[in-house]
Amino acid sequence: MLSKISLGVSSAALEDIYLISDWYELQKPGLRYRFVSELELSIQKIVIAPEAYSRYDVNSFVRRYIMDIFPYKIFYHYNSFHVEIIALIHTSRSSRYIKRRLK
Repeated sequence: MLSKISLGVSSAALEDIYLISDWYELQKPGLRYRFVSELELSIQKIVIAPEAYSRYDVNSFVRRYIMDIFPYKIFYHYNSFHVEIIALIHTSRSSRYIKRRLK
């Protein structure tokens, strides 16, 4: 029997999504929709196989997925029944910045 995994998005991750998509729209009209489409596809992959993607660090329960087209990492928590997206962070950000964001 397949179990259903629920999805949640933290308020911080929602803010990331709005800021990033607004920035892309300013760069080129319509680019926001390409970003959101890629994000939706990425989240579907996470929900289908949440354990397939690496942990942020060995001692952490936070996992990360690197988007294919846009230079962002999606950070999330996972248990048997729920995936919680906690942040979207540009791939150029330092590990120090990431650690601060994920606290």
